Amino acid sequence: MMSESVIGGYTYRIGKLSARDQFQVIRKLAPLMGSLGNASKTGTDAEALVPIAAALGEMSDDAADSILFELLKVASRKLENGIGWAPVSTGKQLMYADLPLADMLQIAWAVFQENFTGFLQGLHGAGSQDSPVPSGQ
Repeated sequence: MMSESVIGGYTYRIGKLSARDQFQVIRKLAPLMGSLGNASKTGTDAEALVPIAAALGEMSDDAADSILFELLKVASRKLENGIGWAPVSTGKQLMYADLPLADMLQIAWAVFQENFTGFLQGLHGAGSQDSPVPSGQ
């Protein structure tokens, strides 16, 4: 099931990535994941952004583009005439010249949340004492 979000005055449909595409995004984000953990230990939101920004700055342009376009390719914008939806990205190029950076990042974040929230919660809970542990038999 797809969700919808209103961002920058437009309605976007947020789709699902395939399992392989989800794997590729998570694999490319792995270096950033450690920074997210470190950010959660800081006191303020501004302090939390420092390790995240540093990790993003170290990411190659190709990796950043790959992640961004992988997320955006499953989003579509409701057409102004109301007759359908059009893709935000072809997977390599944005389809809207009027899409500002803040909106583009919000769409990518909405796709990320739609596709990875359960996965990340599962990882967080995997180390808890309530998780079943194989008996080794």
